[in-house]
Amino acid sequence: MKNLNIMKKLFTIIALVFITNVTAQQFKIGVKFGLASSSLTEATTTGNYTTAMLGLQTEYKLKSNFSLGAELYYTRIGAENNNTSDYLYLDYLNLPVLAKFNVSEKFNIHIGPELGFLLSSSANQYNANDFFKSVNFAGVVGVGYNLGKSFTLDARYHLGLTDISEFIVSKTRLLSISVSYYF
Repeated sequence: MKNLNIMKKLFTIIALVFITNVTAQQFKIGVKFGLASSSLTEATTTGNYTTAMLGLQTEYKLKSNFSLGAELYYTRIGAENNNTSDYLYLDYLNLPVLAKFNVSEKFNIHIGPELGFLLSSSANQYNANDFFKSVNFAGVVGVGYNLGKSFTLDARYHLGLTDISEFIVSKTRLLSISVSYYF
């Protein structure tokens, strides 16, 4: 809960800074929905886990071909073993800050860091919060396609850069596809 309050304050500050320093044409805010397929390195559960992701995003256009964006979204990262009933689920509230390079009017490439704040975790129906770090740091790289003024389609790869636990050596991996709508 402490991490959630910190995230709310951080996102509010970022949004206020963007809103107070830009005009309506330079700043956009929207919602995103997508699917994410995740895995954990060195996990005893070896299968990928696919789930929905949902959140908010902002974009601040600095130049005609460059913008910065911040997002706040929920996703579950996990792994499942298809041969047994073993699983591990980690629920995160993620905050990526991305630099977006528009290579054409329709296509863009984006890259940046992402902080993930652990909301809860479970392993084989047991609460596993004591075994996992509360913050995950990842790098994000992706491509996007503008479907008009209001809709975008993104595909991204999230590469965990820090171990998620003090007890095991394991990092997160996530491949996501999402659709965004800007107001």
